[in-house]
Amino acid sequence: MKTYQIKEKKQNRITLLRHVPMPNENDLKEVSVSLEFDEVVMPEDLKVKNKSTERDEQGRIKHFEFKNTPFQVKYRLIGGYDPANDVDIAGNPCNEKKEKAENAAANDEKEAWLDHARKERESLKQSENGRILLQAYDTYTDVYDVAVKTQTFRKEWEDPAVKEMSSDTHVALSDDNTEINTKTYKVRRKSEAVLYNDEAFFMESVLTMALCAMKTHDGQPSGLNQPGPNYIDDETIDQSLEAMSDFTNGVKSTGNSEGAPPVPMTRKDVYDAINNTDVNTLPSENHTQRILEEMNYYRERMENEQKGLVSSEEDKYGREAFYRELMREKELRGIGGKILYEGTFSGVIPDDGFEVDVRMKEENGKLSDIVISHINIPDCDFDVDSENWDEAYREALEEQFKEVSFVSRSLINMLQEGVGQIVRKEVAKYESIII
Repeated sequence: MKTYQIKEKKQNRITLLRHVPMPNENDLKEVSVSLEFDEVVMPEDLKVKNKSTERDEQGRIKHFEFKNTPFQVKYRLIGGYDPANDVDIAGNPCNEKKEKAENAAANDEKEAWLDHARKERESLKQSENGRILLQAYDTYTDVYDVAVKTQTFRKEWEDPAVKEMSSDTHVALSDDNTEINTKTYKVRRKSEAVLYNDEAFFMESVLTMALCAMKTHDGQPSGLNQPGPNYIDDETIDQSLEAMSDFTNGVKSTGNSEGAPPVPMTRKDVYDAINNTDVNTLPSENHTQRILEEMNYYRERMENEQKGLVSSEEDKYGREAFYRELMREKELRGIGGKILYEGTFSGVIPDDGFEVDVRMKEENGKLSDIVISHINIPDCDFDVDSENWDEAYREALEEQFKEVSFVSRSLINMLQEGVGQIVRKEVAKYESIII
């Protein structure tokens, strides 16, 4: 028997539970629990039962069937950082948690805002600059979505002031005479009210921080942006940051900036600014570089604190407080999860339960792909012993696990990767086997 390590383990996970609240003493406030396949043990010499007579242009056999094949799969249960999203990008309840679904579905105000936003999109499409603006936004929606859904950013976005600003913007955009950006708002992080512009620029800054923190560091993926179907590469993140910086420069060209008295603007003023601006004459300030310098400064302060420097609470306010929380989240999510349990599935793939197709690269005649065309794996017991879990996890998860129904089909799908590795290494020698 030979052991084959599963590659890309995070790609070989089945999520069993999501958004499970943890006791207060646990660093991970909400967790997911996933089944992760670690390695597959199978015979080095697979026993061929039948070979097809069909061959490709290079004379290679194209299909094999294998005899009874014993296997063993080692697996882990992983508890990982997985906070649920309570609000959408407009500050409204969203339905990632079941109890939120009813409220989200009944939110007529949210639907009115969305309908209004769609109409504004149609209006923006009427000018070349408007179409450029929409294209930049649409290109990087997925990138911004990952950043917005970080726990740290969501804390800021859950501030009731954000929803109030969204509501006021919705109302102001309903005619061409109401000023959009002259009101003040009471935000949770400050004792005094802040201007519309100042809150908007604050959100731009912390979103930039979140995007920067999503990039790889020393070649390693960020905990905020793990490999998988939603992974965003560094080049795309950089492009999304550049698009944000261009937009911010466009806003500043109207005279509106952070910390300065606002230049009042109505819907008509906004559209005039968009339609009449020469994009080639916009300021070229690199806002991302400014934020990166801030982040480096905050990081140095945190490192100096570890050496004995004492910082006041006021020193750690606003954007620095956001940075500190973001780094904490990045660390928690980058840990890769806590191993709750390790176990083994064992079984035998029966005769006629394991078939393989061989495919070739036409351009060079070399072995290209091994396809597991059929694999019939018997049912496997899934019995989790929680006796040795730490108390916080056991308390939160034992009752939840009673609701988990394990589907053997999921195991079959996951085993494709491990079995595929074995066959890719071994199949070439079966070309010469005489049955």
